[in-house]
Amino acid sequence: MFLNHLRNPFLNAEISDTNFGKLASTHIERLKAGNSSNRYDALITLTEPLYQAFVGTLFTGSGSSSTKESKTMRTNETLNALKAYIGRKEGVIADKFPRNSPVYQEFFPQGLSEYRNASKKNLQVVAERFVKAAQTHSAVIGKDIAKEAQSLMDAYVNCRTEQLQAIGSLKGISSESKSKRKALAIQLYKNLLYILLENAEQTGQVKDYFDISFLRKVRKEEKPLAA
Repeated sequence: MFLNHLRNPFLNAEISDTNFGKLASTHIERLKAGNSSNRYDALITLTEPLYQAFVGTLFTGSGSSSTKESKTMRTNETLNALKAYIGRKEGVIADKFPRNSPVYQEFFPQGLSEYRNASKKNLQVVAERFVKAAQTHSAVIGKDIAKEAQSLMDAYVNCRTEQLQAIGSLKGISSESKSKRKALAIQLYKNLLYILLENAEQTGQVKDYFDISFLRKVRKEEKPLAA
């Protein structure tokens, strides 16, 4: 029972990053407002850089999230363009090589539906097969099909690579943000304990330095941030 009161209330994943930032900034403002005789200089000096570091990762993450969404949209566009092109050329290929012929099977061993249902996980593989078949039989179907399919596939592969890089970057930022947040949460807890000791006979004054409304919104079952 007693140990429950020693739990750090700021190490709670259910407080959103936005509200956590507001909680910290409000606390710093109130420390400054109550800093008579410079008694909170040390707390302010320790807390402000941690707050700025945490907020900095949020702004960076926001920009990276937008970049990731942009890369995802472009990847989807190039994916659909490649699939649509192959779909349009199926009739041209079938006109030269009947659908039950061995050559047609080089292009569409599982039918056109294989391309229609292709995802980011396997589109490059099946598209490369299509390009190779188009190059092999270019004397019959013309060189443009292989050339255009290769160009569309290259565009897709480049966009997909950039998308994956953006996703990886965002994951790295998320990890950094959690680390910065935890450091700030620990410092806020130290500040809480300092102010409690200072007001041991009037603990109600602690609320003057923290906006506890953010903590009240959190469910009773706390979810501490991973160490």
